[in-house]
Amino acid sequence: LFRSVLLLPPSAPWVFLLRPWSSSCSVCDFGCFETVAMSWRAESTFVKSSAFAEDEKEYLKLAKKLRDILKLEEKSLNGEKLAQNQLDKITSKNALLKEVTALAVKLPGDTDVLEKNQDITALLPPSAQKDIEK
Repeated sequence: LFRSVLLLPPSAPWVFLLRPWSSSCSVCDFGCFETVAMSWRAESTFVKSSAFAEDEKEYLKLAKKLRDILKLEEKSLNGEKLAQNQLDKITSKNALLKEVTALAVKLPGDTDVLEKNQDITALLPPSAQKDIEK
């Protein structure tokens, strides 16, 4: 019989195993069960897989930042006043374009990231677009 119950939130990173008939019990004073704390993360055999290569992931991150900058530029053109941090983002546009251009040229030939992000590909310099098409 169990004399005490251990309740854990579902997000707890530890799993407690009860081993029956142990002489030293940390759950109760009766010596019937032993509690063993284990980290489920350490025992996991899960291998993270991704459909994208690292360069593709980085390209997508930079593309998102560029889209944010384009939205801020549009707000500015519509007469909205922007905060200083938003203005700083806009000034970083050229540096981001250089990074995106460098990544776009390095992407694998069989990638569909460029096709799915044609709005960003259109911002690249013509020389980079020619290199990508090769």
